Amino acid sequence: MTSRKTDLLLFLLAAGWLASLVYFAGGMPPVIYNSQRFLSLLLLSGLVIIGLHRPVPALSSASGGLAGVILLAVLFVGVVTGRNWYFWREVCLILLVIMAARSVAGVRLIAGRQFDNAAMLGVPLICLGLGLIVLQSLFFYLYVGVLEWQLVFEAFFNVRYFSHLQGWSLLILPAASLYFHDAPGKRRLTLLVAALWWGLLFLSGSRSVLVAVIGALIGMWILLPALRKAWWLAVAWSAGVGLLFYLGLLWLIHLLGLTLPSTMTFGRDWAAAGGRWGIWRHVWEGTMTAPWTGPGNHLLSCGTGFVVSHEHNIVLLLAAALGWPVTLLIGALVVSLLYQGVMFCRSHPDNPVAVGLLAVWLTVLIQSLFTGNYITPISMLFCALMLGWTWGYFSTGEPGQVSPVRRSLAWALSGIVLAAVLFMMLVDIDMQHALIFQGNKIYMNFSPRVWAMGDDWCP
Repeated sequence: MTSRKTDLLLFLLAAGWLASLVYFAGGMPPVIYNSQRFLSLLLLSGLVIIGLHRPVPALSSASGGLAGVILLAVLFVGVVTGRNWYFWREVCLILLVIMAARSVAGVRLIAGRQFDNAAMLGVPLICLGLGLIVLQSLFFYLYVGVLEWQLVFEAFFNVRYFSHLQGWSLLILPAASLYFHDAPGKRRLTLLVAALWWGLLFLSGSRSVLVAVIGALIGMWILLPALRKAWWLAVAWSAGVGLLFYLGLLWLIHLLGLTLPSTMTFGRDWAAAGGRWGIWRHVWEGTMTAPWTGPGNHLLSCGTGFVVSHEHNIVLLLAAALGWPVTLLIGALVVSLLYQGVMFCRSHPDNPVAVGLLAVWLTVLIQSLFTGNYITPISMLFCALMLGWTWGYFSTGEPGQVSPVRRSLAWALSGIVLAAVLFMMLVDIDMQHALIFQGNKIYMNFSPRVWAMGDDWCP
């Protein structure tokens, strides 16, 4: 079968798959969070199907081997501990993001610079659209005379979701402005969006992204001493103009006789870290009771007084779900890939794509130490895009150079995650018929666990 016929067949298959999911779900769910997670599943699973015949971008032999060991170790932990469906549900969701990223990486591997052109313009346009959504809510509620972050950031269900998106995108914007150095219109648009993004960061009062961005900038300064001065100037300009924009908003708020609520400022609860110290202490103690396989990813959802069900720290989250040995293996893989990226950027300090992607991953990794910036629906989409873009950009393979074993593994994993998506949706619909609104709660069953209280499956 020719490549064009294969593309058409997979496109029709993806369309049929998405139509089936919409049919089973009865349309888009009315609750914002439900609609976002459903849209996330639609787009991610569609990417998996469309990319089924794409070449598998190659990692280095060491990184690829370590990734295989990690996958086997995760399966081993789940089988020997008899973990419940909640554990496998989370594993399948992570695999869904990875397989969607594989599809994006396959496109980048084939399209090359054309993909970079589209992505470098697409990210600012997406950020502009999301920023305008926040601004229209802000100005509407300023007109009404009510100012709360639940209202200003209501399109994202939680201001943290918005901060997650900023972590995935804020430091790619300076690189995009350098990428379009020969296109003044695109360069100005990118810098203006970057300034808007900084201004909304100051407005949100999100401490995790502020710490993460500052840490990433320090990391870039240490790791890339030869980084172009133009990149630092782009960051400084956008942050400075963003600060002026924020101060202008404060002036407007003052003129209207309103006060910015404490939840939208940085000067709050730094010592207590929003209760994170208590969460981290509880999780650490739990991991010490089962260091080899972890006590389970239900550690916070079942039998505790905490109102959260994720650890707000990626290391403790992995240790609770998988144990410390697997967590250390995952950490070794991340450090190895990050090292390869740093070495590439050191040898290509004028490459804006590589520099921008490295800055993004430094931000995301630091932010993941304070919040669940990969388990929310919208951030899953950004994760698939950025992971796929990075994977395809730094891949050592060439289109067509794929072993039958690796292709078969990719097809098998794709089939598993697609089957899991359908099963999770059917289970969720069945459970919600029985549980929704009982006790004034809305149960989120197949979703990322940030709002899954676990009452429907706890022992």
